[in-house]
Amino acid sequence: MSGRAGLLLLPLLPLACVSSEVRLSSARRPEKPAGCEVAVYPDSKPPYPYEDLAEDRAGCVLSRNHCLNRLREDACLVGADTVYGLTDTEETIQTIVEATLARRTGPAPGPGAAAPAPLPAVPTFSR
Repeated sequence: MSGRAGLLLLPLLPLACVSSEVRLSSARRPEKPAGCEVAVYPDSKPPYPYEDLAEDRAGCVLSRNHCLNRLREDACLVGADTVYGLTDTEETIQTIVEATLARRTGPAPGPGAAAPAPLPAVPTFSR
């Protein structure tokens, strides 16, 4: 890449930024290590018992994958191992992805078992 082409890309770097807002729905759990394993269920609830820990709203520019990566990072921060129920919204040049962050509480239930009800929302933090 020539020096001039590199200079043309510099103004685009701030556009790749990602932000998120996390609203805790239960007492904060111990943080998991960065890059912890996180299961993602975009269109459904997890097939195992779980506890909702937070609602997350990630905003990104250029690539939805940046939002998904932030949701996974936020899940580890709040002690979650599951992200589910993704909803996308396009706002001007930004994509907003909202999801629920949860932690597994047991093995997959037998047929016909009901999922637990979510807890009411409490504190919020932004990154």
